[in-house]
Amino acid sequence: MPGLAGRTVLVTRTPEAAEPLIRLLQAEGAKTLLLPTIEIADPDSWEACDRAIVNLRLYDGIFFTSKNAVHKFLRRIEAINPSAFEVLKRRPVYAVGEKTEEALETAGVSVAATPDVASAEDLAGLFTREGVAGRRFLFPKSEIARDILPNALRSLDAVVDEIVVYRTLPPRQMELDRIRTALADHSIDVATFYSPSAVRNFVQMMGSKCLDSITIAVIGPATESAARSLGLNVAIVSEHTTSESLLAAIKAYFAGERR
Repeated sequence: MPGLAGRTVLVTRTPEAAEPLIRLLQAEGAKTLLLPTIEIADPDSWEACDRAIVNLRLYDGIFFTSKNAVHKFLRRIEAINPSAFEVLKRRPVYAVGEKTEEALETAGVSVAATPDVASAEDLAGLFTREGVAGRRFLFPKSEIARDILPNALRSLDAVVDEIVVYRTLPPRQMELDRIRTALADHSIDVATFYSPSAVRNFVQMMGSKCLDSITIAVIGPATESAARSLGLNVAIVSEHTTSESLLAAIKAYFAGERR
């Protein structure tokens, strides 16, 4: 019998991003429910991003903390100035998270460094050891990205230009009502979260009480910290920032529960 037969798992990602985890869960016999806590949209204006792309040669490095930022920034380069891609490939590029690194390398961009632990704090630690005074960095991000990394660089006398390359939007009310009913009926066993913003958005929309009897599984220390700060009882933290690692952690948790 598959390891998660009879379990229902809530996946809080966009359909495209959720597909790998959903496929893995269903192969283990689990039923899946999808609630994108955010939808990805273009920024209100591309002006700052376009200016940075035109001036990409001025930057000593570019850092990314999400796969969405990678995809949006690269697509914008392709749309307005494809030659800037060659400039990007010759600049040091830094990444937080295996999926962010994978998105860059799949696109043909080599990653200069990524921290052992997938967090902005650990990437900031890499820069602290390097010495970056007087250097200029670019940070393509969402409108709600944390400021830990740019602030750390500025404290080391670096210059950081932050540009918004995507916005996050809440899901439709009908989707919220469907999941709210499933939670109230206790028909969800596990709720999964991949990012701090996903946790915050979920709690803002649904409240935290509905998760009191649900096993919560997260990817990465930043997501775990965000969940705990909101009063959620995190039971499962994946070792790596991949769907495969999250699945393994969920299976191990329920195998231990059975024992």
